[in-house]
Amino acid sequence: MNEQHKEPSRSSSCTQWADRAWWFGAPVLIAFITWGPYWIRNLTIGRKDWLRIPALAATVFDITAYLQPIGQAMTGVVTAHLIGPFAPLMRGIALAFPGASVPEAWFVARWITTTAALWIFAWCIERWSGLGRGMSRLLSLSFWIAFILVLGMKPGFASWLFPFGVFGMVAVIIIGERLEQRRIIPAIVWSAVALASSSLYAWYFLFVAVWLGATWFLWLVKNAPRIASALAVLGSVSASAFAIMFARWVTGTPEGIVWIELTQRLSLSYTHMIFLSGSVLLTILWTALFGALYTIAGSETRRRIEVTGIAWLSLLLTFFHSPFTGHYIQNDHFRSAAAILSWFGLAVVWSVVSRGLTTHDPSAEVALSRAEGPGTGSRRARLIPYLACVISLAYVIRILAAPYAWNRDFLNVLQLTHWFALLVASWLAIRWMHAKKQLDTKTFGTIVLFGSLVIGGNAIAATYTYEFKNLPKIETLVPVFDWVKTNVPSNASLCADHGGDAYSLDDMIAAHTGRVVHVAHTTLYHRERDAAYLDRMRTVAAFYDVRSAGDEEYWRLQSSLNQFIVCEQYPVQTRLFKAFGLSQNRIDALTGCPRATIDARWKYVKDAIDQPHPDAAAFERICPYVAIPVNKNSFWHLPEGYREIPVTDDVSIFAAPS
Repeated sequence: MNEQHKEPSRSSSCTQWADRAWWFGAPVLIAFITWGPYWIRNLTIGRKDWLRIPALAATVFDITAYLQPIGQAMTGVVTAHLIGPFAPLMRGIALAFPGASVPEAWFVARWITTTAALWIFAWCIERWSGLGRGMSRLLSLSFWIAFILVLGMKPGFASWLFPFGVFGMVAVIIIGERLEQRRIIPAIVWSAVALASSSLYAWYFLFVAVWLGATWFLWLVKNAPRIASALAVLGSVSASAFAIMFARWVTGTPEGIVWIELTQRLSLSYTHMIFLSGSVLLTILWTALFGALYTIAGSETRRRIEVTGIAWLSLLLTFFHSPFTGHYIQNDHFRSAAAILSWFGLAVVWSVVSRGLTTHDPSAEVALSRAEGPGTGSRRARLIPYLACVISLAYVIRILAAPYAWNRDFLNVLQLTHWFALLVASWLAIRWMHAKKQLDTKTFGTIVLFGSLVIGGNAIAATYTYEFKNLPKIETLVPVFDWVKTNVPSNASLCADHGGDAYSLDDMIAAHTGRVVHVAHTTLYHRERDAAYLDRMRTVAAFYDVRSAGDEEYWRLQSSLNQFIVCEQYPVQTRLFKAFGLSQNRIDALTGCPRATIDARWKYVKDAIDQPHPDAAAFERICPYVAIPVNKNSFWHLPEGYREIPVTDDVSIFAAPS
């Protein structure tokens, strides 16, 4: 009798310890993961102020583009639109800890948001799939290790925007449930929550908006077809009217012109071309997999499969929106939503296959018998998981053989994460359809967690290897960062040499001080006219020998204002069109590549390089301070009156006479 009472007590104790580890241990562990490697390195090299992290090598892509607005937010001068609601947090850190560096402020936000990502994603998986709390937490932890651990080192979709995005996605699930219950007001409220939560990242927002619209429309078609028809007409008319008014604003106001030029710098282009990529193929396979599962599932599991299948179909439409909208908006950025949805999909598949075999659900047994049936539909359905399994296995092997993570392409973390999820899900579906004994929970959890450790562990090792390899060179610039923060007003700008080699001086000063550094790629995110940026380049070129310094290619890329990216987004179609004999101009027109504009911009800047027209007054306004590496001092021909301030043995600051 006593033995019978010990088991529940022991189980309850384990649950309590698991909860404590989840809510109290996770933040502590993530804090150590965030700061620990740098602290250990500081102790290893014997740094006295070993708790301080004054610089980052920016190993993970795009981090300098976000560190600059973080620094701006810390000064309280610039709006820092790139970081949205996190600007007040950065300002608060700066006020509470006046000596905090920009990397240290970012680390605080990273710690908060990646911890929130772990917690919120677990709740979202549980809410979406119906799995128990333990398995939901394990899947969340596995995804965190595979995805957030490395990509969370960069501000943006993989860290501080992730919790908002996944919450917005799960809100659509809740909306569907409220509609099924005919609770219209709660559904409307949750719709607002879904849109607001996902709005911080455009590619989350567009996916959620399309899926939300499909959810409402399908419910209305089923329950109120006349209202659905009326809303379809009203929505079309309203959208057309809005498009006309918006077009007038864009073309007829200075603010509108600045806005459209900013979006073009962020790679908006005009094309009806269908976007193709590995993530698009993955989305197609997931959509087909859930379609196949729906045809063979029992009534008790169909609803969850149907909802997830519609989510994948909505994501596919967002990937393929260009033929309908006539715009390319870096459609490949929807792959972040695909990675998240892949793990929701894996959770749903495990929920379906484990439910029938662990609870002996009669509907699941019916589904199995139907899968074994001779019908044409059933045979076709059985082929889809095999196809998904083979293709996903091929992608996983190809990425791992790259060599994965050690080729400096850290986006492979994202690619491998969602292909791995599809591989496991399709394999589970194959076993389920053939009525094979399904994996027990422990074995499934071990496979998922081990796979995630391979993905994330390999990538984090590569990340820190490259980070600490380049960091010593960046740390030599810390005195320069400190001088700039102390002597250059937060609302002033400066110019800097590109630097070359392991670091770019202009990028690094902008990232670590928050100051506006001209002729650096971070300025492409500022809300200004393209002409103003190009004119600054021309002004600086009159006092800097771009060609002799070896920076001509860098300047050519900067003059393109990031739009060269657009010309590289349709490699398959471009090769096909060339094989058909189409001219380059025709190919550019079809793919939306603004090559003529890019060439014209470069010609405008190159003319100033070839035949400079010095304007000392304009240069002094643009560059009241100039940071120059000593080894490139001979390439600068500053106006008279600039005084040299040696900051380090390698870098000097030159200040204008005024």
